[in-house]
Amino acid sequence: MKWIKRALLKISGKLFERRNDRLLPFIMNIKTLNVDLPSLSSEYIMNFDVDYPTQQFIHSVYDKQLVCDPPMVETILECVEPDSVMIDVGSHIGHYTLVARQGTGPKGKIYAFDANPDTFLILEKNIASNEYHNIEAVYCAVSNKEGESTFNIVASDEGLSMFGGTEITYANILMKLR
Repeated sequence: MKWIKRALLKISGKLFERRNDRLLPFIMNIKTLNVDLPSLSSEYIMNFDVDYPTQQFIHSVYDKQLVCDPPMVETILECVEPDSVMIDVGSHIGHYTLVARQGTGPKGKIYAFDANPDTFLILEKNIASNEYHNIEAVYCAVSNKEGESTFNIVASDEGLSMFGGTEITYANILMKLR
């Protein structure tokens, strides 16, 4: 299977992608699931762009009514208390953010940071689909100092995007660090 790699452009509030030197309207291959597992205290909606390998993997796990990354999910649910504040740096599509929301409840606050423009769109869609008003999605890179650095979106796995590294990338974005 060939994974689609996208470089998105935002023009007048609408998304476009470049294909064969033409700008075409951006269309995602979205699949939606209701996540309702006994280990989670409530049901929520997750959206996935299954043209990407990590999102396709997480979708396939939840589609089988299994928990994706059980040790991390258990740790989040044990550590995040009702009405608490949680920070998710590198939140991808919000998998752990949505799990943490089950722990914080509607009165807690979650800050979800991600610098990948493709996955950030799905993160925002996941928050909106669940009408979670206490999750703030922030499109930026997080660092221990301010400045600029090149953010590399890894060609083989959009979930492993990073600063630095030697992986083959399909996009390199100059990001401000906060």
